[in-house]
Amino acid sequence: MVGNRWWRIWRTRWVAGGLALLAVATIGSFVLFGSTDAAVTASPSLPRRLGAPSVYTPDARHTPIGAASVVFTGGAWGLDGSEFDIALTGLRNDAYRTLPESFNSTAGITAILSPNGTQLAVENGIVNLATGTTTRLPPDGGDYRHPEAWSLDGRYLATVTYTQPDFEAPETFRGAWTSPVTHAVLSVVDTSDGHETTIADVDMTANFDGWLAAFSPDGTKLAYQSGNRIVVVTPAGAPIAAFAVPAGTRIAGKGAWTRDGSALAVVAERPCGCGRTYDARWTLTTIDASTGATMGTAYIVDGVVAIRVLGWTHTGRPVVATYDAGTAGDLDPSYQIVDFRPHSDAGIDQTGLYMSGVENLDNVFGTRVLVLAAAGPPQVLLASSSPGAESVDVADDVIAGSLSRAGHPPLATFDHVAEGAACAVAAVLFAGLVAAIIVLVQRLHRSRRHRRTGLASGS
Repeated sequence: MVGNRWWRIWRTRWVAGGLALLAVATIGSFVLFGSTDAAVTASPSLPRRLGAPSVYTPDARHTPIGAASVVFTGGAWGLDGSEFDIALTGLRNDAYRTLPESFNSTAGITAILSPNGTQLAVENGIVNLATGTTTRLPPDGGDYRHPEAWSLDGRYLATVTYTQPDFEAPETFRGAWTSPVTHAVLSVVDTSDGHETTIADVDMTANFDGWLAAFSPDGTKLAYQSGNRIVVVTPAGAPIAAFAVPAGTRIAGKGAWTRDGSALAVVAERPCGCGRTYDARWTLTTIDASTGATMGTAYIVDGVVAIRVLGWTHTGRPVVATYDAGTAGDLDPSYQIVDFRPHSDAGIDQTGLYMSGVENLDNVFGTRVLVLAAAGPPQVLLASSSPGAESVDVADDVIAGSLSRAGHPPLATFDHVAEGAACAVAAVLFAGLVAAIIVLVQRLHRSRRHRRTGLASGS
């Protein structure tokens, strides 16, 4: 009788423990897999936090996002990496979508959002984020086409078509990276009807996607860089201005034009010598868009792999994306500092073409969106959790609107699910151990009771 009561007590506790585990699992599932779409802003807004997409994040081609505020890429979202995955977050909420292994494009460099966030230009095409469909832009006369910049009205897209013959580096070659591009043609595509205007052959002695072209705010001018010259033309290719810039200086990105259209931002890198793990100092300056004369304030960012201008605040301060280096332990011991100087040993190939390590996100372990200040620390508009974004692009309307939201990245990322699975396995093993102990204790109790009963009978 006592033994049965003892077992009922332990059985009740065991059931209660099982129910508790079930409750924890249910709550955990709700937290991990619950939607992050709920918070909605009235106007386009920038999330202050980004994170890796969930393992259950829908494909943007099958479940369109409508419009995106940010597109980003990273290299550590899953077990097999995510080198060719693209992720997007909503224009007004924290909906997340992905474009898995589809376009061989890097956010901000070869994947660029239209100003209103409804289209994403990628290698050889444009993805309509409202419908999920893709319009192909064949690399006529070349091997692949990369987007460079949108006009502010979303009508024109500047692209470069590259010719890259089959090439195998000889055993004697000791360069860090080879890309034997032999021809590059800058064009402007009218996305309303598909008409394409060839602008110019681009000098390939120093060519960098992401730092190559920019439309003026009114859409009447396109600035592009060819070698150490910046050229300003109309979208139809009519010349407006041309001037030389120092070696290693580049157009600062798609948002290089100042808000009034009078000046362009350019960037250059030199060694920092400031004790940072990544010994690089990036200087952003503005130059007259007609003459190339230096004007305005210079901004300095130390210790990052690269910076790229996304746009400008209403007060005239540059908004930049930074490519952040990791700790000393994260960096490849043989890494070379990224710069835009063609003489660098970091990437001279057999044709003499220097390509930046940024394109492969070498030694990049995170990204931020900052508002730079002439003096004092920058204002952080967006930061990425780890693993998360390593390269980003932000829709122009979001930069112009200056509205932000907290940002709630998905919790059911590969890392979180893996951790959750490990915890679940541990919980199951622990529960099994407890059950085994209970059974053992019960058997011992019964054995003792039987022995006592036998002794009593024998007496």
